[in-house]
Order: sequence, then structure tokens, then C-alpha cells
Amino acid sequence: MDDETRRRLAELRSACGCKAGSAAMILAVIAYAAYAVWLDPETVSLGMRIVSGLGAGLVGMAVGKILGIGWARYQYRQLLATQGTGSGVAGQ
Repeated sequence: MDDETRRRLAELRSACGCKAGSAAMILAVIAYAAYAVWLDPETVSLGMRIVSGLGAGLVGMAVGKILGIGWARYQYRQLLATQGTGSGVAGQ
């Protein structure tokens, strides 16, 4: 296994999903803001909209982090499999 592959494996092993989490949070807040402004303009107060928007952002962030970590784990397993060391045990 070369140094580049080892570096990529270490990067994938320590992935935290932060980029995916922040992207999902931004998308969730934008989607909620669009809904609150254009589709439901007068049913709730501004304070409730802000609280709901923060909640939507937190849920989006959590979902994005989970998906980001899952994607990194999948890539890690795939890279190990292409290197021929999928199980880590000799003879299998």
C-alpha cells in the first residue's frame, strides 16, 4: 500500500461529516425559509418561525453529519477492498 492510499485511509477513518452537515443545514434553513415566506405567510409569529428555522437547521445538520460519516465509512471499506486488505486477517 502506498503513502497516498494510507493518507486517504487515515482521512476517511477520521471523517466527522462536518462538510455534509453544514451543507445540509444550509439547505434545510433555505428550504424552511422558502416554505415560511411563500407557502405559509401568516399563520405563525416571527418568533415561532425563527425557533422552527433553528430546529430545521439542527435536524438538517444532524442528518448531514450522519450521511457524511456513513459515506466516508463506505469509501473506506471500498478502498480497503480495492487494496486487497478488506478483512485485515491474513489467509481470508
